[in-house]
Amino acid sequence: MLASGMAMIHSAIACLLAGFLAFSGCTTGSSNSSTPVAGTTVPSENVENAMQAIPGSAIAVVTVSSPVAFWSFLAENGFLLMKPELASEFQAKLQGHLDRHIGVDLSQLSGVALAMLKAGPEPEGIAIAYPVNGKLKGGQVRDGVDVLHFDDGKFAVAHKGQHLIAGDAESVDAALRTLSGQQKSIVDSGAFGSFVSNQSKGAYLSASADIAKLPIPPNPVTEELGYAGIRMTPKMVRAELSGSNDSLTSLRTQMMGLIELGLTAAKIEMHENSENFAEGVGAILAYYNLKNLGILLDPAIDGETMTIELPLELSDQSTMLVVAVGGMLAAVAVPAFMKYMEKSKTVEATQFLKKMSDAARARYAIDGKFPASVGPTPAKSSCCTDPTVEGGDKCAADAKNWQNESWLALDFAMMDPHYYRYEFVSSNEGGRESYTALAYGDLDCDGMFSTYSLYGEVVDGEVMSAADIIKIDALE
Repeated sequence: MLASGMAMIHSAIACLLAGFLAFSGCTTGSSNSSTPVAGTTVPSENVENAMQAIPGSAIAVVTVSSPVAFWSFLAENGFLLMKPELASEFQAKLQGHLDRHIGVDLSQLSGVALAMLKAGPEPEGIAIAYPVNGKLKGGQVRDGVDVLHFDDGKFAVAHKGQHLIAGDAESVDAALRTLSGQQKSIVDSGAFGSFVSNQSKGAYLSASADIAKLPIPPNPVTEELGYAGIRMTPKMVRAELSGSNDSLTSLRTQMMGLIELGLTAAKIEMHENSENFAEGVGAILAYYNLKNLGILLDPAIDGETMTIELPLELSDQSTMLVVAVGGMLAAVAVPAFMKYMEKSKTVEATQFLKKMSDAARARYAIDGKFPASVGPTPAKSSCCTDPTVEGGDKCAADAKNWQNESWLALDFAMMDPHYYRYEFVSSNEGGRESYTALAYGDLDCDGMFSTYSLYGEVVDGEVMSAADIIKIDALE
């Protein structure tokens, strides 16, 4: 439909947020009263009303709600930190801009829902805001509905009742048909609809997905998973995943194993960068955040449901500060964490290339020559698409792959699932005998490969190996 459809939905939400911010300067004498704006209902009701426009075919839904209108929340918390006179001028300027371009009134808005209707290279979806009053400016009236089209008709914004809907034109049409009762909404569409509703009730933020309909490479674990959801309330953050007990147990084992691998890599990095200020800070943050995650994120499994619950005991005044500081720490720690998680996988390549190199030297001492070139093994293009291995990101262990005469001479075989493909290249050009042990990996399964190589050659009858492994695009 439209390759940038979801990106434009993000733009639409940015416009809505601009509307919320337009009112953040309303700091009157009663601005800290936390009194709901007249007509504002409890959060779950407005989110449920917003979701009435989501077609039952949705595969993922995100909801955001507030106990008061968004603009009131922002104003009372002084989000923009503006002086009252400047905030008033800003509000008037921005609201005038919004009036001139869209015309609708966002001042009562307290519920937003985002929905993905189609995944893949050209995803489609919608953003829905509720309640939104007024009249959409400049739109065409179609069956009593105000509709604006952009980008040669590919993108649309519609206003029906108190629903403001934005997204690719086809998805907006589907939402309007849903509101008209021509097709079921997500809240009336069976098991996934019930799951979405339960996730959103009473939550400031929720996200739900039907895993089977997402573009995830098939593997034994994900094939047995059902729905995934996360919700944040004033008292807790709760993540929930449904699936077979075996798949959930396997997933938990993988999660905790990855955290342990990350801890090992981060601990090494802490030691190696103890004299480097910036790298050292990142390593320390990553290590202790990972250690804390290992304690907090150990999932509970009950039958066919896995849950993680984190209590929140934050005052209204402290929430913004905690989130802001946490965000700054995450900006440093998360990239470091991801780097260490990938780095932990590279231990395999370095370990087995050294083993291959030692075997080549030993073989030369016996035969007076290196084994013939062999590989890459396995012959497949990468280890990312093996449905027989948990996670689908490793090559399965298969003894038949290593029966070549050269692999047998090197006594080299991968007897456990592995991330890398291996190759041994021997040469005798111009009487100069040499070998290269190689490993190829695609750790994040994006089609970009890393190459690890260890070189050795015969000098005065003795095999000399390079001290270091050469790494090209080590973490891709």
